[in-house]
Amino acid sequence: MQGFKISRLFFIISMVFVFSAGCVSHIKELREAQKEFNQAASLENQIRMNPFRSDTLIIKGQADASYLLTLKTLNNLLETERMHLYRTGSLELPIHSRHLPSGV
Repeated sequence: MQGFKISRLFFIISMVFVFSAGCVSHIKELREAQKEFNQAASLENQIRMNPFRSDTLIIKGQADASYLLTLKTLNNLLETERMHLYRTGSLELPIHSRHLPSGV
């Protein structure tokens, strides 16, 4: 489970860099995604600092929701700007759709 979170984190950060390099018009959405990601990380840190809090499950749910919102925002941007990213070379066109990461 921890490996999945690290790979998810890496994916999110890489997409932020891709979008910031190639899609200046979507800075607002990227900032919102970064804000949600930071909030989720902060909530997870609260749980790590004190795992025996009475509201741990609530905080964990809020963190998961923020991560999902971040992924949804980035996925929406990727879908709307996919062709622009291919044309600019920021995203390589896969040979076959099976080479795309799941959920993208």
